Amino acid sequence: MKKTLYTVATTLFLAISLGTASAAHNPINGAITFSGGAVLNSVNINTATGVASWVNPIVSSRDGDFIGFANVGGNVALVAPWSFNSGAINNFWSVGGFSFDLTSSTTFLKTANNLIVNGTGFIKGNGYDSTAGSWSLSSQSPPAGQIINGVTTQVFSFSAASAATTTVPDGGTTAVLLGVSLLGLSLVSRRRSV
Repeated sequence: MKKTLYTVATTLFLAISLGTASAAHNPINGAITFSGGAVLNSVNINTATGVASWVNPIVSSRDGDFIGFANVGGNVALVAPWSFNSGAINNFWSVGGFSFDLTSSTTFLKTANNLIVNGTGFIKGNGYDSTAGSWSLSSQSPPAGQIINGVTTQVFSFSAASAATTTVPDGGTTAVLLGVSLLGLSLVSRRRSV
């Protein structure tokens, strides 16, 4: 009987401990959007393979945990040059104490007038846990000529979005159910051996 009580107490302690640990995470929740200009590495959107430089990228909107840190109209730092089909880039974008580590990106759509690039990575900052996230950029033709450093350059408009892709923690329910199941199995096993 003592062994059974010890098993019950240990199982419940482990289940509650695991439940508490899983509920302690602090993931980022929310989305943030950007807009501005992009100088592509080609004057034709359908032959471009990357961004040579960004022109005045700003925060267009934000929600969730980004509110209070990233202001609408605030400047965004974006890495350039950037290949649309890139590998990992740390701090690909950063604003308001948040940054996005891009793990990969690929061209989703490219036509004579439109471009869409999607990527995945991790958003981090401001005391939150590093959280899986997505990145999506869209641009369209025609570009507008703009004088940059004394040279007329074709600048394409762009919009982009990043969102945290968190899952809601279950508060330890799964761990408790696992513990109860293990307890039930041990009691059935014990009863069969008697």
